[in-house]
Amino acid sequence: MIAKGGRGRSAPHLSALDTSRLVITLMSAEALSEAPEITRLIGNTECQYLEGMDPDDDPEHPTTGTLESIRFEDALAQLIAFRAPSSQSVGSPVLGDLGSDALFVRVTATRLTAEIEIDGSTVEFQHGYDEYVVTDPNDWARLSIRERLERRPVLEGMKVTRQIDHLAIKKIASGLPAQKAEEIE
Repeated sequence: MIAKGGRGRSAPHLSALDTSRLVITLMSAEALSEAPEITRLIGNTECQYLEGMDPDDDPEHPTTGTLESIRFEDALAQLIAFRAPSSQSVGSPVLGDLGSDALFVRVTATRLTAEIEIDGSTVEFQHGYDEYVVTDPNDWARLSIRERLERRPVLEGMKVTRQIDHLAIKKIASGLPAQKAEEIE
């Protein structure tokens, strides 16, 4: 989950992406045993958007631009890096004004979804899981942790969402060293 290496014998240097993964773990894991898998599943959820769309184009049926995607862990890393002290990173055309105080990050691990809301505009990230069927209750015990996590949205009726706001992101980012924009991408 975290890049290896760093300075000194046991002083790891966390990047914005490493920090993003730790935040995802804290917001989504119900147990330590599921932390690596749920972090991968939530972190790799994607949001698709049109890059380079003509402003005069109909947003419902665009004829210009290319379809791009961004992973949740990368979007959260951009947000954290933007809020880091002495940040030289740039804003995000997908997320909007990263400096806004009207900012919320939500993770619904029970549905394998995440979202970033800035100034009332929400960017949703979803996992492309298939509809799984567990016909025998004994099947559940034989599944790997990843398979259980992927099937949980179908089997459980409960929805658990955790949220942090701009103040939490600012505190998290305050522990990062200043990074140049090219180090974040």
